[in-house]
Amino acid sequence: MTKDKSIRLKAGARLHLQVIDPTGISGFKLGGIGLSLKEPNVEIIVTTAKTIREQEFIQDTKYIKEITFEKHLSTNLQDFNVFFKSSIPRHVGLGSGTIHRTLLRKALQKISNTSKDIFQLSSLTGVGQYSVLNGGLVLVSPIPKNNSNPIEAFRGETIIRPSQNLIGSFAIPTNWQTILCIPREHIRHELYSDKETYFYENLPSPSVEELRSISFDIISKLIPAVNSKDFQKFEEALKTITCLGWKKYEKDLFREYWNKTSSVLYEIGAHFVATSSNGPTTYTFFDTDKIDKEDIFEKLNAKLENDCYIVLSEINNDPL
Repeated sequence: MTKDKSIRLKAGARLHLQVIDPTGISGFKLGGIGLSLKEPNVEIIVTTAKTIREQEFIQDTKYIKEITFEKHLSTNLQDFNVFFKSSIPRHVGLGSGTIHRTLLRKALQKISNTSKDIFQLSSLTGVGQYSVLNGGLVLVSPIPKNNSNPIEAFRGETIIRPSQNLIGSFAIPTNWQTILCIPREHIRHELYSDKETYFYENLPSPSVEELRSISFDIISKLIPAVNSKDFQKFEEALKTITCLGWKKYEKDLFREYWNKTSSVLYEIGAHFVATSSNGPTTYTFFDTDKIDKEDIFEKLNAKLENDCYIVLSEINNDPL
């Protein structure tokens, strides 16, 4: 009798900080920077067994089919049972679908004992998947303008080998942590699928000056700040980077939520506030060696409890 095989993996959410060139003014398009978090996170079990004992894991076959795009898999999903333990809310800008897909493909690679690269199992890559696979701050290069349509690549669905457009990943000091204001269910939007495509396809191209500023601040300020462990310069760089390009339009999608959460974060001492992807999750960073985490958490909950979940997360520097 053949013994059942199982693979168990865990990964945190990702922050999508900025796109380098969303419409391809340079002749190359997209690329970007992202961060891998420890919280919130999701775990997955892929197994040849019919059932598992862990009751907190669920087998939502409808959701699994929705996120996997099975036509892209070279491995037959019917050979395995897939169970998820998910605490990453959907459609809030934290990469829930990307994280689930990445974990599934990595688990399939391991359980199938294949020598194929994970990106041969799927045509899906992007900032979110690089964040999960590499950890830390990831910098992804723009791709040839005629490679794929903008929204596919923006969402991470472009057929590009990882060796071709991952510039690098950079470890973040453990005391640099992010505070997330994750919207409650009644505030979340439905900007995904065709609606998301329409939204981004109708945005104006950022100015060349804005794009140059984004690239300059990433290369000349943000990455050097990380490498030199200079938190003040890190904040200053992100403050500039996260307010340029399409970010102003993404914030406008939920202007009331943005105004309220960002105001409260500034009140407790944040030096910058931004939104991840098209949000509406808002976030900031603190050097936790210099703050009272419990006090900040209590103050945020007192003012924002009805609007969002407050999560304090370390950066995940470990590759999957």
